[in-house]
Amino acid sequence: MFENLITTTSINSNNYIPRQKIGEGRNSAVYKSYHIEDVDQTNPLAIKFPTICATSAQRTKLIEQQANILQELTCPYTPHYIDHSTHNINPYLVLEYIPQTLSDKVDNNTITQNLLIEYLQQIPLILSYFEHKNKVHGDLKCANLGYKDHYLKVLDVESMQPPGQHTKPTEKLSYHPPEFREQGLVTSTFDIYTAGKNIEYLLTSENNEDPKDTFQTIEQYHNCILPQSFQQLYLAMTQPNHTQRATPSQIQALALLCSSELQQKEYFHTRSFSSLEIKGTF
Repeated sequence: MFENLITTTSINSNNYIPRQKIGEGRNSAVYKSYHIEDVDQTNPLAIKFPTICATSAQRTKLIEQQANILQELTCPYTPHYIDHSTHNINPYLVLEYIPQTLSDKVDNNTITQNLLIEYLQQIPLILSYFEHKNKVHGDLKCANLGYKDHYLKVLDVESMQPPGQHTKPTEKLSYHPPEFREQGLVTSTFDIYTAGKNIEYLLTSENNEDPKDTFQTIEQYHNCILPQSFQQLYLAMTQPNHTQRATPSQIQALALLCSSELQQKEYFHTRSFSSLEIKGTF
């Protein structure tokens, strides 16, 4: 829809050219784009156009809100805010371009044990940051976790909300916590549950409800016996009762122990990742 159309002028007096639609989030379509002066197109950017608002005034208000949230949540694990436009017809948001997500890595069979270690080391810091900001992402699946220069990048942060909301789920997804699937409750530990379920998906491209099935599937795929530290971390993050899930600081301690063990021995083999059968996007 917006491909190859020069954008209206941004608040910083810039214009851009969207080239290729690369995804669609909860409320926006995302395009790989370039600054109008980048004639060789060597520095890609991401531009988001709202897709859910009925009127131009609503779209503009949404972009302004998202730009404010992005600037508030600036950290190494979020895409950098660059620019935005409040044009009354086609407002947009300009962000750092993230070339791939963890779901892409799973789909392309390019997950490694080292990448999993990076995930375990960084996800507690992300969860701690969200806790500090009193925000819940609500969809922290692998498809919303970008990967760039060995850093996780949380996508769709501009849609985050404080905990305590009640929302009717449009779908009952297995990586959403039970309290949300059953009651529509957005708790402060919502993202912790999903971040734990991501671990299973990264290792197997599957998602089981019972942790025993999870551990059995991982061990079968990778022909290994999981260390206790791994099992403890997974169980602490995916407790069905949201009041019993580990806190970000507790997760950080458990993840440090687990990462140390994984650095000493190869549990998850490259050949196992390369032969994973992809059973659906997470």
